[in-house]
Amino acid sequence: GDVATATLGVDREGERWMTGVAVAFSEGEGAFAAVGDDMAGTETGTAGGLLETTLTTVYPYARYAINDRLSLWGVLGYGQGELRLTEGRAGTLYDTGTGLRMGALGARGVILNRNGYELALRSDAMRVRMTSDTVIGLAGATAETGRIRALLEGSRMFALGASRSLEPTLEFGLRHDSGDAETGSGLELGAGVRYADASLGLSLEAHTRGLVAHEDSAYEEWGAWATIRLDPGESGRGLSLSLSPTWGAADSGVQQMWRRPNTAGLVRPDSFEAGGRLRAEVGYGVDAFQGRGLGTFYSGLEHAGDAQSWRLGKRWELGSQLQLSVEGERYEPALQAPDHAIGVEGLLRW
Repeated sequence: GDVATATLGVDREGERWMTGVAVAFSEGEGAFAAVGDDMAGTETGTAGGLLETTLTTVYPYARYAINDRLSLWGVLGYGQGELRLTEGRAGTLYDTGTGLRMGALGARGVILNRNGYELALRSDAMRVRMTSDTVIGLAGATAETGRIRALLEGSRMFALGASRSLEPTLEFGLRHDSGDAETGSGLELGAGVRYADASLGLSLEAHTRGLVAHEDSAYEEWGAWATIRLDPGESGRGLSLSLSPTWGAADSGVQQMWRRPNTAGLVRPDSFEAGGRLRAEVGYGVDAFQGRGLGTFYSGLEHAGDAQSWRLGKRWELGSQLQLSVEGERYEPALQAPDHAIGVEGLLRW
């Protein structure tokens, strides 16, 4: 099926606190088939049926920083809506009410911050319950799902003179999903190191990560990546270069555990292959907006397996208030005709 959601919120922030409320309206429609029938039959009247739903939800939320090391946040959710079920064979209509209740709590705390060492823990827990009412001919239903996540971040900064530094990092992520939807647990480790020379605008980074435990014990996954970057500095004017080779699944699964809606997406649908990729970009920044802003011409290349893509474009920036980019791309897949695209992106803050 398909779901469309619109959200409008307002909040107010103080020195140590923030509070607000968001209102969301969702509208969805979809089809279901009886066992042994295909989904196409739902629209021809042979079996199954159609579902239409609406849901309006209110989410009050708040965050409070107890001190510079510890901050807490929480959100509640209350929603009401309607569900209409149309049986495919008989065309019988059932209308019933639906409801949502949810609550979530989270915290981030700096466990250690001394002599260049920093160790922080981020964790949250959430529970959601959805219900539909009982009407004549249609039983009510209840579904619940829960999630617990924890992310441990550690780093150590070493000063190597007035303008150079070295910073190793370590990540540890744990996630568990429960309830009536996708369930499972995952555990991942990640490590990296970063070297920076501010006088030259040069930085070098290398990271590695691995999924060390999952509900599917036979599944293995690892990845590594490195980046060399030459940056013209805060002004952005001048030459910039970046080169980033990648091996395996290098995207931080620790962060994916935090962002993904469930643990099912942590495991790839096919077998894991540690292929290599290469990304490169060169740019040059010049004055724009009569010297009040920055314009950057850039060109990029991405190569993975037998496929590659080329990008050419320009970015404009006027402080943090206005950003605009225009980009053309040529994508050359393996054994297929190339594809072309033009993209325009803008951001305005006030």
